Amino acid sequence: MTARFLEHAASSVVRVGGGRGFVIQHGWQRYIITTAHCLPHLPPAHPASYLEERTYSNVLGPLNDDLSITAECVFADSVADVAVLGSPDDQVLDDEAEAFDSFVDAFGKIRIADGAPRTAWLLSLDGKWFRSPVSHGARWVGASGEVSGMSGSPIVTRGGAIAIVSTNALNPRLASCLPGWLLKEHRAVVMSVYVVEINGRGIIAFNAGSAAEAEMFTEDESFRADLSVLESDGRPVWDDEAE
Repeated sequence: MTARFLEHAASSVVRVGGGRGFVIQHGWQRYIITTAHCLPHLPPAHPASYLEERTYSNVLGPLNDDLSITAECVFADSVADVAVLGSPDDQVLDDEAEAFDSFVDAFGKIRIADGAPRTAWLLSLDGKWFRSPVSHGARWVGASGEVSGMSGSPIVTRGGAIAIVSTNALNPRLASCLPGWLLKEHRAVVMSVYVVEINGRGIIAFNAGSAAEAEMFTEDESFRADLSVLESDGRPVWDDEAE
């Protein structure tokens, strides 16, 4: 994992209530992924709920700063402990929507990824990345080192965020727990294939959204792919233990 990628991933993390979240890009819109328990309350289970029932005032802010940004909950799963926040209704809350858009524009955006790496990276309360061994289930990713206040932080590997910290043994696996409409674009990105060259070698970076991102993922010699070892779908298996 390169320092540049981790720096970019950290730049996407924001404060959500008493926890955290991170910004993603979906088409021309930006959303914040967080844990459901970080919300002030869950919206009612009704597709025609009132705007005020699913809109939260002063719920977002930079890390270690005041909460001053309003957001609307567009998805919540209390069982998986995942929620998605978006811009408030600009037809009713024009100023709040403009403030939300300006806020998320100031942060980095990371991608949703999937896979079963042996290790991943978590962002500590003091803003430092640390490495953790991970285990995998159909809907969860196990890690170690989570503490209160880290809820909503992304658990990242080279392709992007594979899970979100829930401060318990079962962290939601994003590719399984997020809604299909949000994952559709990101699944297409995961299958993008780019080839870059390092020291005369061709290295495939399949979890890149662009050639520039592929080069970012592979900018140091620690990035290795064993092209002789393939998963059942034909993708190369990355050596996540390499440094």
